[in-house]
Amino acid sequence: MKEWIVPDEDIGVDGAYFGYVELIRCKDCKRWNTILDSSKAEYGLCQARSQLETTSRDHYCGSAERGEE
Repeated sequence: MKEWIVPDEDIGVDGAYFGYVELIRCKDCKRWNTILDSSKAEYGLCQARSQLETTSRDHYCGSAERGEE
């Protein structure tokens, strides 16, 4: 499932949304690794940040890149 960041003024408006950026959750990012190599882990390590940080599966950031599906 894909999610998009949509400005308030466009919510509920019919039509195409061009130029919007897809929101990528940590669990779908190629830079995120689950802790203990468990696909059901709630937290993982983010390699996109300046330091390795623990993040939740549902967190997102502007540096995310979708991993292979």
